[in-house]
Amino acid sequence: PMILPCIAIILCMGVSILVNFSYDLKLNIVLLGYFAFYLFICFTHNQNKTAEKLKSEMHFYSWVFIIYTTIAIISSFVVMFAGFSSIRHVNADNFEVVTGFKFGRLWGIFLGPNGGAIVSLVSIAMMFGFILKNKKFLFRFLLSVNIILHMLYITFSDSRTALVCIMAVPVLTALIYAMGSDKQKKLRFVKPVLVSILATVLCVTFVYSSKHLYNYVITRINASSQGSADGEQDPTNLDAIDRGYNLEDDYSNRRFDLWKSGFEVFKDSFKNMTIGTTYYGMRLYSYEHLPDTYLVNNSQTDFANFHNEFINVLVAQGVLGFAAVIWLMAAIIIFVIKNIKNLDSSSLPEFTTAVAIILLSVLASMFIPGVFYLFSPSSIIFWMFLGYAVMLLKKGTNQEA
Repeated sequence: PMILPCIAIILCMGVSILVNFSYDLKLNIVLLGYFAFYLFICFTHNQNKTAEKLKSEMHFYSWVFIIYTTIAIISSFVVMFAGFSSIRHVNADNFEVVTGFKFGRLWGIFLGPNGGAIVSLVSIAMMFGFILKNKKFLFRFLLSVNIILHMLYITFSDSRTALVCIMAVPVLTALIYAMGSDKQKKLRFVKPVLVSILATVLCVTFVYSSKHLYNYVITRINASSQGSADGEQDPTNLDAIDRGYNLEDDYSNRRFDLWKSGFEVFKDSFKNMTIGTTYYGMRLYSYEHLPDTYLVNNSQTDFANFHNEFINVLVAQGVLGFAAVIWLMAAIIIFVIKNIKNLDSSSLPEFTTAVAIILLSVLASMFIPGVFYLFSPSSIIFWMFLGYAVMLLKKGTNQEA
């Protein structure tokens, strides 16, 4: 299913690259390879696979991802409590790589605190799926402890993107779960929605309370250290979770200005509106034609993208590429609505887990890149589990589960 819009996306991207060949041709061709990998290897599946084979694959890659994320989070806290932090500039555009606890937030070994927090949420969604499937107390206890560890990383990352996801995704996932559950129960939506609301409240409360508790303890420790330090030794100050700047004047943290800049670039020429500038051409085009646009003219840095995946697609691929992406999204949504009633109940936990991962990734992509224009473990997982969700529904429709 959905093979035609996938082909349309690749064709539109290819045309954009050909027309904008003067803008970082090599990197755009590499990016086209990433798109082909996502759409034709991660997303699409052999239709001869059984539902049990699909679920077995999901379980395997979920465990790989959970283990990977857990190691990354533990390593991040080790780096933080060892007192190590650094800023390095790499590549031709001096991309800033932050390590450790910096600017009042935990990067750890992730490229960014927001990205690390979303990876943690995806891993949590996978662990919740396993908890639903396995009734053993020890298994559930160990996964629950790991979930708390992941929530601690989200706390120290101070990611508002993750908080938005926490407040929206559980309820949406519960509604999808209820749609595929026992069709005979008129009140089947009540319990999942109430449980999801409770989970949301607990998660948000955990993040805020643990953040304030840590900052309170750190403040007391720093005060004690300063009071006891002699003249020959400087007191050791531990960093609090604090961004260090006021968001009241710009709660979007520059995103609204970036989004406005995106529409400025999009509307600047007929070519931009139809086939776009290419992803790696957005900034180069701005240098050449719109030097005053916010993307490349602001008080912080020259941004690599517009921190919104839909605006990135609109500017990079134009209306044609954007329409191809909307075609794919609409085809998937229509397919889900038509076929979720036929989903086999044994596949419901895996399908619900996949839906949670998809919703987390899509919602996060409204604020950070991560679905199309980023080659990362979370991007690969998104496209894989989107394909698994579609195929589980297809198998349910064909009564092959």
